[in-house]
Amino acid sequence: MCPLHKNQLKIEVSLIRQSRIGTGVKEMFDNASIGKGEIWELPPGICKSSDIILDWEGELKPDVTVGGFATGNVSVRDFVVLALEPPLVDKNEISPFLPLRMTVPIRLVTDSFVEVMDYEPPPL
Repeated sequence: MCPLHKNQLKIEVSLIRQSRIGTGVKEMFDNASIGKGEIWELPPGICKSSDIILDWEGELKPDVTVGGFATGNVSVRDFVVLALEPPLVDKNEISPFLPLRMTVPIRLVTDSFVEVMDYEPPPL
């Protein structure tokens, strides 16, 4: 068994919506979860070769129907949050790695992405 798979790394992916209202002096923020995701390792596995290659794939499913906006002193922004929790090395020994939480701003859109495989340009 791969020693790296003995204790699984905990990976969480989520969508966060931040609502902000600002007046001349004060700003108020509220963060709300608008979706959860799943992420998984793509083959070949991390211990299948002599090189360590980390390829991951996943899905996020938002629970909203409109994207963010900004107008005057009010804004609504969306973020993808990736959280990594290192596994315990042994029962009595903690991991030498620290937990990681990365937040990336995104823009949600209403148009779906459709990949066109056999596109032929129109005749000239």
